[in-house]
Amino acid sequence: MAITFSGTVYPWNSAQDIALLCLLGIVSIALGIHLSNSCNTAVPSSLAYDYLFFIGSLAAFTMLNGHPLARSGYSMPWYVTGSALVIAANGMLYNCQTVAYSLSLPPSNNTLAISASNSFIYAAMVLNGIGTGMFLNPPFAVAQWLAPPKETSSAVGFIRCARGSGLAIALSIANAIFLNLA
Repeated sequence: MAITFSGTVYPWNSAQDIALLCLLGIVSIALGIHLSNSCNTAVPSSLAYDYLFFIGSLAAFTMLNGHPLARSGYSMPWYVTGSALVIAANGMLYNCQTVAYSLSLPPSNNTLAISASNSFIYAAMVLNGIGTGMFLNPPFAVAQWLAPPKETSSAVGFIRCARGSGLAIALSIANAIFLNLA
């Protein structure tokens, strides 16, 4: 709210804006202290380190696929290959959970007991990041290539809207399935 309201609703030097920015800082510091000192939190402090493998490979392949995609002019091989890699990576991670459940390993400290090594899980996360990076941003470039120049902004807006609403719908469906079957 502090950044959104600054300059539009309130002047940057207003008391309301300064108070919101101070509260943002205080709450952020408190959250950081809580996450670093808590033993049993919903978001473990090692989570940021664990997701660095996924985020790093995702960012690298999001940037790396731009040049070859533009030179070749073909986008469908990127979508198919990226989707196959994501399916393989998530299959690897699902297999870890299935093995843990089939062995009836007791969960400790409210975490899932997984029999796979950390390196196997990190490899699956890197594979997932590579696959996701291959198809994350190309729809925007393809929309700009295919749309007439006057409709480029509408095409990019449509892709953004479709991505956001698709995620919301998929999350709602997955949540309904989980709640009804769990």
